[in-house]
Amino acid sequence: MACGAVIIISRKVHPDTFRRTRLAVHLRDDFKCQHCGWQPPVPSDYDGRYALSVVTYDADQGKYGCRLLELDHIHPYARGGKFQIGNLQTLCNYCNCSKGDRV
Repeated sequence: MACGAVIIISRKVHPDTFRRTRLAVHLRDDFKCQHCGWQPPVPSDYDGRYALSVVTYDADQGKYGCRLLELDHIHPYARGGKFQIGNLQTLCNYCNCSKGDRV
């Protein structure tokens, strides 16, 4: 999967289950990336329906950037990891991309 591109959710996971799981993992991890500690502002009505993101603009380079919190499989799904709360952690997209499918 390309970093920061499109996240494809398996049809095996119901969208409402994914929303509740994302919220539970983010709450457990205090809405912080477990590798670098980055934490976005969290709206008081956040319900897990969407990824938490921050869009930035670098005026010197004239570029936009986006940083967001994602769910990451500790034991990679590609290597048999399960979609269970104990196997999921909160990572920002930068740390998730650098981790790849490593444990």
